[in-house]
Amino acid sequence: MQCSNCGKDNLPNANFCIGCGRQLQGARIDYADANKKYFVQTILLFLSVVIVIVLSLNEDSGIDLLTHEIVFNSLLFLIIVLFVMFDLRNFVRLFKWNIRWKPLLIISVFAPSLALIVIVLADIINHMLGLETVDYYVCYQTITSQHLPVGILFVSVLPGFFEEMLFRGVLFNNLLRFTSPKMVILITAILFSFIHFSFFSVIWLFFIGLVLGYLRFRYRTIWYSICFHCLYNAAVYLLEIVV
Repeated sequence: MQCSNCGKDNLPNANFCIGCGRQLQGARIDYADANKKYFVQTILLFLSVVIVIVLSLNEDSGIDLLTHEIVFNSLLFLIIVLFVMFDLRNFVRLFKWNIRWKPLLIISVFAPSLALIVIVLADIINHMLGLETVDYYVCYQTITSQHLPVGILFVSVLPGFFEEMLFRGVLFNNLLRFTSPKMVILITAILFSFIHFSFFSVIWLFFIGLVLGYLRFRYRTIWYSICFHCLYNAAVYLLEIVV
């Protein structure tokens, strides 16, 4: 079925255009029959990621932090590759790059600013509740023998790429097949915030997830959300080390 708005070719039983997100003319949403396989794939994908993350939280594994990060990111990458194979063409389309300097400029200013706000807010919450502040990235920098490029790679670049390919890539595309773009942005933001297993971080991670979902849908590419995600993580990492 071809979209009358953007001209993209969609599957015959698609309800929303994979290119622009609009409901296809004459399409009726049938939650009982349409796109069941994509719903099942979405559930299996999310459960697979949860299992990997839960296993990675085991502090008695006996491996150093750097090895832990390599193993975790490798497993996450393999999961993404496995599920991408079910919808490779539409996934590859997300990596089209049409440079727009205005959103890039906004991202370059907003992401570090948000990172600073989050750090201050986290400190305030910890102080109010009498909780001990643990600067994970400072610990990471110490364990990696002050190798700043290694830290940037494993706390900024790789999470930025892999998490965006997962949430704003595979999950986003699958969910678009049986619900509206606004609901997809909301659902992926919720899943993104809770997958980090941090109670207080949900406050800002949900907002960040909404921003990333908006960037993915607004510009029909995953590059802007990757840029925002990587820059935000890098800013948090560097601010924790400096401050």
